[in-house]
Amino acid sequence: MKKILISTIMVSAILLTGCSHKTNYKVKKEQYDELCNYESYLPKMNSLNFTVTNKVTVGDKNYEYITKFDNGKVESIASYGTIYVVFEKGSYNSENQTFNFEGYFEEEGTWVKNSYQNETMPDDIYLPDAGFILTYDELEYNSETHYYEQIAESKTLNEYYVYSEVKVQFEDEKVTYISHKYKSTFEPEKVHFTVMEITDYGSTKVNLPNVQ
Repeated sequence: MKKILISTIMVSAILLTGCSHKTNYKVKKEQYDELCNYESYLPKMNSLNFTVTNKVTVGDKNYEYITKFDNGKVESIASYGTIYVVFEKGSYNSENQTFNFEGYFEEEGTWVKNSYQNETMPDDIYLPDAGFILTYDELEYNSETHYYEQIAESKTLNEYYVYSEVKVQFEDEKVTYISHKYKSTFEPEKVHFTVMEITDYGSTKVNLPNVQ
């Protein structure tokens, strides 16, 4: 009986080991375009559900923004305040990539509700955006760090921004990390370093403010 019990435990352990999940960090070009391009997320605002933490360093100054997506409801927290946006009650125009939505902003301790028509994405809201900086072919997968890393030293985008040190990471067909440095022709003396972490898939909750 003891031998049978030990054998059963060993077989169970082998089966569990064989069925253990192995994280997949690699994606195909089509997946990269889908997961890591800002514009591809816009039509899906009503079904997105995750949290983005965006840390930006400019010189010796640090900024942090946290954006939470909860099925069309958005909470964005920045150093200068909090905004709420509701896309689920609005609509999206794919031709000019604009939204109709409701927004909540705090003014002198009071929450004010406004309706917006044919508006672009508010600047305070951060979405995964490495797709427009670098294409899939401009990145190389590093099997040791599991990052897709920029091949060239830098890339000038639209003659306004120069990007370098771009890194993107995926886990099981979800973008989880983006970082990059950039200089702008408007402020060439400043180097912007951005680290964006995308987490809490499927578990993000946004509580909208009570507006009288």
